[in-house]
Amino acid sequence: IELAPCNWGYCVYAKALSACRGDDKGPNPVRRAPDVCAACANFAVTERHRAWWEERVRRDEAFLQRTELGVQTVVVVKRRLDHACTVLQGLNRSVRADLTKP
Repeated sequence: IELAPCNWGYCVYAKALSACRGDDKGPNPVRRAPDVCAACANFAVTERHRAWWEERVRRDEAFLQRTELGVQTVVVVKRRLDHACTVLQGLNRSVRADLTKP
């Protein structure tokens, strides 16, 4: 197992679970991206990464306010926004769980 940190989280890399289709050396640097990682069983995110995901939500929400966007663009950005919101919801659940521990 290899720990591969990035701006948006950590990859606790195991080849068999790799959504980026990495190899024996580690994650695939070409396919490694926030949306791929967020859907991967190897992915872990901590409070340290919250600001990155919150900024992504702000950027995507602002981008979607543009009136000239094509349908495909809107679909792609909304999917990316949904991933970011899911990651943040997971962080929020883990913070609430920590607060309720004795």
